[in-house]
Amino acid sequence: MCGKYTLMVGSLSKEMNALLTSFSDGSAVWAALVKGGDAEIGPGDLAPALVLRRRALRVEPMRWGFPASAGRLVINARAETASERPMFRRLVEAGRCALPAAGYFEWRDCDGRKHLIQPDDAPAMYLAGLCRMEDDGQWRFVVLTRPALGEHARIHDRMPVTLRTGAEARGWLEGVLTLEQIRALCPPLHIQPLGVEQMRMPLDDI
Repeated sequence: MCGKYTLMVGSLSKEMNALLTSFSDGSAVWAALVKGGDAEIGPGDLAPALVLRRRALRVEPMRWGFPASAGRLVINARAETASERPMFRRLVEAGRCALPAAGYFEWRDCDGRKHLIQPDDAPAMYLAGLCRMEDDGQWRFVVLTRPALGEHARIHDRMPVTLRTGAEARGWLEGVLTLEQIRALCPPLHIQPLGVEQMRMPLDDI
């Protein structure tokens, strides 16, 4: 699964930094996020999400997680079944987003050790996501996940669906790339152990 990720704004491309900086004008929250350097984003947090509006790329503020029962949050959607699940089926066609990230964190199942996972051949990547507007007018997103590959499988059996380039992210947003195609797109990853920090949150990956 994916339970936390980082922007590390200084590592993002000039294009992405320009989008974020432009978006944050007039917003103290976004200005702090962009200038904060190693911003970590967790479930329930606001995050910058890329979407297409009338074929123009925009950055929108979205909160991570769909509300579920008993105060829980659904933060991930399985790419293999998203098109079949009532919660996600419509969003696969009409609710796509991409989350800029310099890396994400994963906790090893056996001992709760935290790992930072980053692309091995680029300063940043995008996490493929689905989004929807809630009744209160707030946009929310979930991150798509897939079965883990390679060394990642030694830490956890799931990993986020990652998009290596802006072109791949746009292909996902435009509907050019299908769920099946983006599941096959996984950049080489660098895995760095950080320490023991068990994550205990009311989260669901469905």
